Amino acid sequence: MKAREHLLDCVKSEGGRLGNSKALEMLSARLEQPISKGEYEEIKEQLISLGLVEKGRGRGGSIQIPEQIQNAPGQADERNQAKVMKQLLLSIRRTPGALAKMNKSSITCLLSSSKDKLYAGFDRESGRYMLTYNVEKGRPDHTSNVVEIFAEASKDITCAQLTTGNLYTRIYLDDSLPRMNLLIRRLCDLLEEEDLENTLDDSRYWTIELGTDSKDSYFMDIASIISYATEKQLEWPFGSSFRKAFGFDAVDHLITVGRSYEAIRAKPSQHYREHVVPAIRIKEKALEMAKCHATIEQISSFLRSHLLIIIITKDEAALLDKQLTGEGISLKTSMPANWIWGDDPMERLECAGIKVELFKEYTPSLWRPWRPQKRQYLRHWLNKPLFNF
Repeated sequence: MKAREHLLDCVKSEGGRLGNSKALEMLSARLEQPISKGEYEEIKEQLISLGLVEKGRGRGGSIQIPEQIQNAPGQADERNQAKVMKQLLLSIRRTPGALAKMNKSSITCLLSSSKDKLYAGFDRESGRYMLTYNVEKGRPDHTSNVVEIFAEASKDITCAQLTTGNLYTRIYLDDSLPRMNLLIRRLCDLLEEEDLENTLDDSRYWTIELGTDSKDSYFMDIASIISYATEKQLEWPFGSSFRKAFGFDAVDHLITVGRSYEAIRAKPSQHYREHVVPAIRIKEKALEMAKCHATIEQISSFLRSHLLIIIITKDEAALLDKQLTGEGISLKTSMPANWIWGDDPMERLECAGIKVELFKEYTPSLWRPWRPQKRQYLRHWLNKPLFNF
């Protein structure tokens, strides 16, 4: 891409209007080299002469996209780009050990247990997926290590093209989403033994990167993945690694709602995190709902009401695993007899004699049982494309 095209993308990413000082800063970051004011003015004038932007008001001046081209046919291309990025986000979120957050022009990937940070995106001009490692200010430069890891992960992917710059390492693929997903899965495996010291803390990721609605965003994300994977008949997310795929074990600070009385008195080394409703049961119900065309909002509401963790002791966990109800049902992976979805999710712990104290911040919300509806089946078939090309 030419410098003026990068500048135009910066303006579009900010809603069609951008102050000159911020535009200069964003353009320098995109080109990965400092741009002088004189060079910026020259690039800006190129866009103005082409009629793609015009001067705007504001302290220090600004540039904006003219109203007459805001809704031009090119907007369809923007929508296609957004669709590709959403599919890429879902693909990454189905990768074991990976978390991802969509930005305006790329996706931040947090890979492996150390949460090494890379950036995924789609180059619209060449029509290729790409993954980038940036050398961040104040952090060590691990370019040589990254080059080796990228090369190893892509060694039999014939379309892969590895490039390096002064402060970045980038690998290009083609327009195949499955190949991009394969590359990221391999990187997760390779980074398990590495530490690039290029990380984000889990709690910062969910609370700051996703904003104040982080909890809602998480459940909606997971519901979207379940719905998408079910519609596309993708079996992998519901296999043995589904807890990793859905990030169930990476968001304790969002879903921990209390602790047992014994855990309050016990040392932290004796603590054990216990899903209030066995995760395997949650997976089965969410999959059932998706297959019956429940909406993403309905699946999200179900997850919010049942994906909960209570801190108990290791001794209580061992007791719970061995506990049988009067009907001979094991509480390790099941709920008590006669319990149905919509009942109090804490009944399993109560049945095992585990007394809990809920955090004040947690407000129990019993779930209103969901039932398949004919109109949801009808909506599904009406929205289904007649032909697949």
